[in-house]
Formats: sequence, C-alpha cells, structure tokens
Amino acid sequence: MASIIRNNIGAILFSLVVHGLLLFLLVASFDWAPKPQLKVKTANIVKAVAVDASKVQTELDKLKRADERKRKKEKDRLAKLKREEKKLKKKRAEEEKRLARLKKNRIAEEKKRKAEQANLAKLKKQQAALKKKQAAEEKKRKTAEKKRKAVEKKRQAEKARLAKQKKQQDAIKKKQALAKKKREAEKKQRQKELAQQLAAEEQAQADKIAQREIDKYQVLIRQKIERNWLKPPGELKSLITIVEVRLIPGGEVIDVNVVRTSGNLVFDRSAERAVRKASPLPLPQDSAIAAKLFNFKFEFKSE
Repeated sequence: MASIIRNNIGAILFSLVVHGLLLFLLVASFDWAPKPQLKVKTANIVKAVAVDASKVQTELDKLKRADERKRKKEKDRLAKLKREEKKLKKKRAEEEKRLARLKKNRIAEEKKRKAEQANLAKLKKQQAALKKKQAAEEKKRKTAEKKRKAVEKKRQAEKARLAKQKKQQDAIKKKQALAKKKREAEKKQRQKELAQQLAAEEQAQADKIAQREIDKYQVLIRQKIERNWLKPPGELKSLITIVEVRLIPGGEVIDVNVVRTSGNLVFDRSAERAVRKASPLPLPQDSAIAAKLFNFKFEFKSE
C-alpha cells in the first residue's frame, strides 16, 4: 500500500488541490452578507455557476479517468512485477539446483582428487621402494657381471688355447685326411678303370653275342615273311618297297606301314599282307635282345 501511495503521490496531490478548489467555489457561491435590493439577472448567474460546475466535473472526470488509467497501469506493472518475480524465483530455484549440482560435483571431484592424490602418493612410495630395490639388484647384478666377466675372460683364454691346440690338431688331421683321400682316390680310380675295362670287355662280348642272336633272328624273320609273301602276278621289274614293322613281346605284329613305296600299290599291299600273315614273328628268348627287334624295317624286292 505504501509503495502505491509513493508511486502515485503526484496524482493524489493534484486530486486534493482540485477538490479544495471545488469546495472553495461552492463556499464562495453563498452570499453571507445582506443582499441589496438590486435587480439581478438571476438566470445569467445560475448559468455561470452551472458552467463552472460542469467544467469542474469535466476536470474531475478527466482526473478520475487519468487516475483509473494510472491505477490500471500500476496494476499491470505490479502484475508484471509479480510474473517477473515468479520467473526470477523459478530461475533462482533452478540456479540454486544448478549450484547444488555443481557443489555436489565439486565435492565428488574433490573426493576423487584426494583419492587420486592418495593413490599417487602410494604409487610414489611404491616407486621409491621399487627404485631402491632395483638399485640394490643393479648393484648385485654389476657385482655378478664383474665376476662373470672375470670367469668369461678366463674361459675365453682357455678356449683360445684349446682352439689353437685344436687348430694344430685339425691341420695334422687334415693333412693326414688329404693323404688318405688321395690314396683312396687313386685306389678308386684304378678300380674304376679296371671295372670299366672289364665292363667294356663284357659289353663287347655281350654285344657280339646279342648281335649274333639278332642276325640269327633277322634271318629267321626274313625267311618266315618271305614264305608268307605272295608276289603279285605279272611282270614286275625293279620294284622295291620298304615297310616299318612294330612288334610286341611274343612277336605279334601290331603295325605295318609303308615308309618307301614302290609306286605299285598292289606290290606295296602284298608286302604289308606278307608281314601280317607271318605274325607272330620269331624272337630271341632274351627279352633285352628281343626288344631290339620290336621295331625294324623290311625291304621287299621284285627280283
């Protein structure tokens, strides 16, 4: 209420002045002294008073409307202030919640930081202990390493001595081995030459025997083919046909091809028939020698 009065003190003062003026006019309109007996135009006086009252009323209405507008404006302003105050309270509550969360988070962070500091201190302590242990181990290792190097130096010296001794022994062994190898190589060479000589003699003997066997069976094959050859009738002069014959083990003829024609088809065909009719052809009992006769050429002559 006090704030409303303070905010509208100008309007209130103005209203009091107007009301005072109106009261003054009303009081002044009464004539307290005895009126002289004069002829006054009453109608005109009443009219003037009425006109003044109307103006006052108009002013009063204007002031009332202005006052109402001011009150409405103040009411709207107060309502706006209340809304803003409500928003401000809501915002302040949210801010308080946010600050509470921040405080909570800060407390949690502080707690976490203290825990991390404690862990870090513990870790530093462990690292210091580990460093001390490592230093002790390093000292122990260096001592052991120094001792090991001394042993290793002695071992290397012994190793070098043994290596030198072994090298000398190896040189002697190598020399002996080379001499032995040379003797064995010479012996093997003599044995090889003797074996080659014997093998060559044996092969030559075998080749002679095989060739005699081949010559023998070539004659037998020729005889059998010629016995089965029926020469074509008619006068045949200077005709030669060469056929290639292929056999299988057992002497059966599997193929006969004319490799040189006589120019006379009948003569060529008679040569082919003679070979096929003579199958199987005689072969040596020795399969190795017989294999040399599995493929041969045979010549047919008309004279």
